[in-house]
Amino acid sequence: MFFTNKRPIPNSLRQVERTKIYDLASSFYPIPPRSKGDFPDGLENGNKKTGVSGKVFDKVFVWNIPVRTTCPGASAWCNKNCYNLDSRQDVFPMRRWQQNWWWALNNPSALEGRIIQQLSEQEYKHIGVRLHSCGDFYSIDYIEMWHKICKMFPNIQFWGYTRSWAVENLLNPLSQLALLNNVNLFASWDDTMRSIPLGWRKSIVAPTNEDVIQWLLKGDAFICPEQYLQVACCADCGLCTHKGTKNVIFIIH
Repeated sequence: MFFTNKRPIPNSLRQVERTKIYDLASSFYPIPPRSKGDFPDGLENGNKKTGVSGKVFDKVFVWNIPVRTTCPGASAWCNKNCYNLDSRQDVFPMRRWQQNWWWALNNPSALEGRIIQQLSEQEYKHIGVRLHSCGDFYSIDYIEMWHKICKMFPNIQFWGYTRSWAVENLLNPLSQLALLNNVNLFASWDDTMRSIPLGWRKSIVAPTNEDVIQWLLKGDAFICPEQYLQVACCADCGLCTHKGTKNVIFIIH
């Protein structure tokens, strides 16, 4: 059956746990390198959802920074439902992501150089980069850094889901980033938020499979096939990296 969830829908106890972790996440801070000779780690290999390689992408990278503290557009819904509110350090290595944040804030040129080096080494491959499976676009300077990197690599596909569109001074630079031919950004949205800006596509997280069906019946969206075992990972799919008009629907997990 199509609606077989790859991951369980969180129960009430899981949501309570996420709310507690969200409160703790307010104390996350940028972690500096241990010594002056250290270099930024840069992009990570793909995770369990994106995959490292597949039928569509020869290689997938992921970029992450800490949950909540870098999410200026987070809604009330995020407080208890963000999937990054998880204490498993082996899956959600928050300390590394705090170090990523330090580099972005304090030495963006070194971070840019490291990411550019990583992507340059993949010149002849079909590459995808997921921007923020954790964290979000938190400042104009940070968005402009990614605009510069994405523009340098027109043959690499960058994609992500952001709530920072809801922050007035970030909307325009985000819209400029999304205009690049190789960048696809979705306005992550829930019904506690205002309408998304004209020209943007929604990323919708549905609370039940029945809600997923209701959204699908509207005819202006597609369902993430990875979540329903139709593909192994994003590297086998690539739907979210294609320009288009349809929204994307996820089931909460």
